[in-house]
Amino acid sequence: MLNASELEALAEAIRDHRYVTVRYNRGVSTLAPYGTLTRRDELYLTAVTIARDGVQPARLKLGTFKAAGLSDLQATPVPFSPAALYAQVERQARGTRGR
Repeated sequence: MLNASELEALAEAIRDHRYVTVRYNRGVSTLAPYGTLTRRDELYLTAVTIARDGVQPARLKLGTFKAAGLSDLQATPVPFSPAALYAQVERQARGTRGR
């Protein structure tokens, strides 16, 4: 679970469009955070997974991560372009439909 300073770092990373690293499901992931939402009083993060345990996924996609399952969050100084990244996600999603 994220502590108060990690939640603050996450908010700054979302605002400044910077990648974060986080432990999730026993692995370390690099995420491009998009935003947060609450569902049934639980906090969730929406983000694109850039790498999991140092390996880039075969396909980029927007995912939803339960904040209670996140730990060891660190914002990186590396920025990303949301428009370019999400356009790539959409292109990949369209390319896999109907297969």
